[in-house]
Amino acid sequence: MRLEQAFAIVRHIVDGAPAPVSVYVTDGSGEVVAAATMDGAGPESRSDAKRKALATGVAAFDELRRVGAVGVSGLPGGDDDVLAAAAIGAAGLRIAGA
Repeated sequence: MRLEQAFAIVRHIVDGAPAPVSVYVTDGSGEVVAAATMDGAGPESRSDAKRKALATGVAAFDELRRVGAVGVSGLPGGDDDVLAAAAIGAAGLRIAGA
């Protein structure tokens, strides 16, 4: 995960989130590359987004190589992963099966 890609993912999520969220973007080794917590996001959203990025988040691929993952938390109804997947695509990467 290049820094520019991580920034693009964070920006896409912050600009498009219908409610305040937290987002974490990790590289292929699980190291945090970029993160943000929007004003008004619940305090638990930060730890949930980080946990998702490290364990169950939406994986990002460049060609066939996994380059990182994105964790988003704070949206009602489970739309966090939908927002993460859209941001990955906007950054020029893809998700599994896409």
